[in-house]
Amino acid sequence: MKSNVVFSISEGMIKFLQVSGTQKKQVTLVDVLDTDKKSDAEISEALIAFIKNRRINFIDSRVTVLVPRSRVILRHMVFPSEAPDEIRSMIDLQLGGSIPYLKEEVEIDFQVLSKTADGYSKVVVVIIPQDIVIRYWKIFFRCKNSCWLRFNFFHRFMVFVSAAISFIQ
Repeated sequence: MKSNVVFSISEGMIKFLQVSGTQKKQVTLVDVLDTDKKSDAEISEALIAFIKNRRINFIDSRVTVLVPRSRVILRHMVFPSEAPDEIRSMIDLQLGGSIPYLKEEVEIDFQVLSKTADGYSKVVVVIIPQDIVIRYWKIFFRCKNSCWLRFNFFHRFMVFVSAAISFIQ
């Protein structure tokens, strides 16, 4: 992997960071893209121009899109298991009616933060409304032909979830 690229989305702007190098990491680009009072289509067009003007290359890059903390729900939980499938089932049971959305309206993912000697897992659970995921997906998807030679960093919608988790680690 040649570089790490981060787009941090917030109200009115998208912050951009690129770190390159395998052995010795160095920040190669930091910038801010103004998105205030722009439609999603205009934001996509601005991203295309931004990436083209700066000649940013995404080949062999790990791309992360960070979503504002205000757009996701985070829960710290402890479960008596270390098996991911069991943890996922326990999360589904625990969250039941404790979130302000129907389960069908959200994407839920988790990351194990630590494991205890007695077989428990401390996890962070991230819940993001599907409308937020779909909105950001569309913004970046419109850029794919102009900016990305490969558009596989969105292999799951959960790129947003892993990005939110990286904020708290």
